[in-house]
Amino acid sequence: MKKLLKTYDELTGLLYSLDEKLAEQFGEDFSVTIQAVGGYALMFHGLRVTRNLSRDIDSMTELPAKVYRIAQDLDSSGWLNDDVSADYGIPEKFKNNLVFVDSMYKFKCINLQIAVLESLMAMKLHAIDNMTQRGYDKNTNPRTQDPSDVKEILRLYGVKNEQDFVKEFPGLDCYIEKKLDENIFEKYKLFE
Repeated sequence: MKKLLKTYDELTGLLYSLDEKLAEQFGEDFSVTIQAVGGYALMFHGLRVTRNLSRDIDSMTELPAKVYRIAQDLDSSGWLNDDVSADYGIPEKFKNNLVFVDSMYKFKCINLQIAVLESLMAMKLHAIDNMTQRGYDKNTNPRTQDPSDVKEILRLYGVKNEQDFVKEFPGLDCYIEKKLDENIFEKYKLFE
């Protein structure tokens, strides 16, 4: 089934509905952690303002099958996507360095954690680099949202060039240095 675009409020509402169903079926002692990355996490941070939509909530954590089934019963559009590290092509050591903060939402059973912007930047750059290495370019990249998401984060931080980037994101300087086959900042015009 094709995933339908949803607003931030719609996705948050689905989380609350899922939480209610989990509490009903398994009791309030049941707990599941969702570590949100991707579009939903960007919207949580107030980004993606020009296109305030996402297909789903991407979680770095693998969800128990029973949780996933209930999510699908609530809405079969595929709104909850678990263990997305393979989708992003993220190696385990990279995944272990991502930073999450607890969300402001109060759930009975769900522990919702949101990736910090620095981790989202790292994931987006990794996804762009991964696609570039596979031979995609900005016109054929199946993840066309990644460059625009990076540009939006850069604007938020006031980063306009490579020097600003290295100062603001010192752990991500490998994406600037010429260690990569192609400079993805130049290729995708990320400093516009």
